[in-house]
Amino acid sequence: MPEVTILNGALENDEDFGFDEKILRGTIDQTCFKNLNTDWYQRVGGFSDHEIRELIDLCLAKKKVEDICIGMRGERYKVDGTSYTLLDKLYIINGVQRWTAAKLALMTRPDLIIRLGCKIYFNTTAAKENEMFCAMNSTQQRIAPSVLIRNKYQTSPAAAAVYDVCANKKFVLFQRVGWNQKLIQGEDINGMSLAKIAGALHTRFGSVPSGRAYDVLAGLEKACEKTTQEGMKTNIIEFFRIVNDCWNLTGKRSPALNQDFLIVLGKLLASYDCFWDAESLFMPDKYMKKLMKIDVETIQESIRTLKKSNINKKDAFFEMLRQKLGLDPFSKRRVPDRDVKSTGKHA
Repeated sequence: MPEVTILNGALENDEDFGFDEKILRGTIDQTCFKNLNTDWYQRVGGFSDHEIRELIDLCLAKKKVEDICIGMRGERYKVDGTSYTLLDKLYIINGVQRWTAAKLALMTRPDLIIRLGCKIYFNTTAAKENEMFCAMNSTQQRIAPSVLIRNKYQTSPAAAAVYDVCANKKFVLFQRVGWNQKLIQGEDINGMSLAKIAGALHTRFGSVPSGRAYDVLAGLEKACEKTTQEGMKTNIIEFFRIVNDCWNLTGKRSPALNQDFLIVLGKLLASYDCFWDAESLFMPDKYMKKLMKIDVETIQESIRTLKKSNINKKDAFFEMLRQKLGLDPFSKRRVPDRDVKSTGKHA
């Protein structure tokens, strides 16, 4: 297994992430950069060219960049003075951009001396590294919120629900939701948008459609406790089935595939009892027929006009949809308008 040498190393205590053992600080021998690894929890691509260029320029100018954080899946090492040779596999937890920039700088100038500092945790696991990655990056805008939610997949039933549903062939946006740093060809919305839409749809159960990634996820967790994970997935599938039947999401990008519109529609359905059978979403025929008559492009044009009057866009969306469906004005009291389910396509 390729070894990694840490120069000017020193062991010290660090209790930030609950490790009882000492950690190692030092400078990575630049000849060992290639021996560092990344794992599934890291974002795939999506690095800003501008940010990478700035980091490369710092390396070329021999300016210091922030230390990177590494996990070693083991505890074996050899010591020679202040040099530590690490014998188990190492994974970058935080600092992939800095590491990438350092490697690119060396390709530009092979004679360059780069002092890339590091902080190494011993006896980590992929799960522990993922936990640390999420904690370190949850307040940093440069890590996409979709990545943060995706990386809670193994420990959060709600994160698993919104992530798993994307691989369900019954889901209208099957394999069209992006969970990495940036959308790629064939992806129409990102995972954070889906989580917000799911949050709006489940507001009656305690979720929220806004805030940081972990705020949205915390709300979905509350809702998931009431609907169950499978119930939440079923509701998301049904919601997008309704949207697709009304405005066709399968072909050319539909104007209905708009985060604000879908959040408002989700909140509207969540606000009225007539769209729910206990914890399960359903659409009565009479409302489905009214929804199908709504032209989303016309609504969006109206909203653009209303914005000039400083009217809240989402409130305007909500009121327009409510009126077009013929629903009573919304209050904190749930509206007890429940139809008997039909057995047809839109039951």
